[in-house]
Amino acid sequence: MEFIFNVNMTCQHCVEVIKETLETTNKIINLDINLEKKTVKGLIPNNNISINEIKEIIKDIGFNVT
Repeated sequence: MEFIFNVNMTCQHCVEVIKETLETTNKIINLDINLEKKTVKGLIPNNNISINEIKEIIKDIGFNVT
């Protein structure tokens, strides 16, 4: 399942924090974080994590997700 979120990122450091955090789940592939478009997208193979769980992970590190 593919997902794409709008996230209130303001700098490259934000991108790195989100990337490192999501990569540690080992449940998302093809992760693409675009600072200019303020988007986070990726692929969830085998439905091993829910969209809401991903949103909560991003929110827990201090970002708004829509």
